[in-house]
Amino acid sequence: MAIKLGYSWRWNLRNGGFGNVSVVDKQFENQEKRVFVMKRVTTSSRYDMEFDIHRSVFGFGKEAGSEHIIEIFAMYVTGTEAVFIVDFADQGDLGNRCTLPLHPSLAQNYFRQLIWGLDFIHKKNIVHRDIKPLNLFLKSPSKRITMNAYNKAKKSFLDKLKIGDFGMAERYRTDSGKQVWLKGRRGTSTHLAPELFIDGMESKGPPLDVWAAGIVLVELLTMKRLWKQANLK
Repeated sequence: MAIKLGYSWRWNLRNGGFGNVSVVDKQFENQEKRVFVMKRVTTSSRYDMEFDIHRSVFGFGKEAGSEHIIEIFAMYVTGTEAVFIVDFADQGDLGNRCTLPLHPSLAQNYFRQLIWGLDFIHKKNIVHRDIKPLNLFLKSPSKRITMNAYNKAKKSFLDKLKIGDFGMAERYRTDSGKQVWLKGRRGTSTHLAPELFIDGMESKGPPLDVWAAGIVLVELLTMKRLWKQANLK
């Protein structure tokens, strides 16, 4: 698939229920090869909505907070698959990078960046709905990741946190400002807000992400999973 779209495949990152994810690169004229992530999902998924939301979120330029969103570059549809080309976070995700409790100052630094990113998303009338360590990525300070820069990167925690994977995202307010009440239990059960477990209840958007962000902070500080799911008891 990578070759078909003009890229060179490098290695797989992960496979799962939400698609096949791998690292690819591409040679641009008079430039060093640039590295990207290629995410492949079935066209039976919400791929068109995911692309539209992610592109619209990042498409607002370099406003405060946008640097904490994974950039999306292109989307292709081929056969029964949709292929996303997104920025490569060369230091991986928090779920795999953090295996021991973090020093409070480091955990707070990541949490602060997460809140900045969420604030940016929410101001664009979007709610992510699947905030968790596996969807929070770390990238070295370089604006562009080339193969040479990647090979030289230090294997240590770096400061730039970026929110990715908008496969569950929704609009919680129309362009005219009208509130859209959200339905359904979308996301990862361990990070869902308690109100989502009340049958038939509709939810506002931003509080769902804020709850999940709080769970992420506790996980970074303790490396413990609080529960299988929240409840109101």
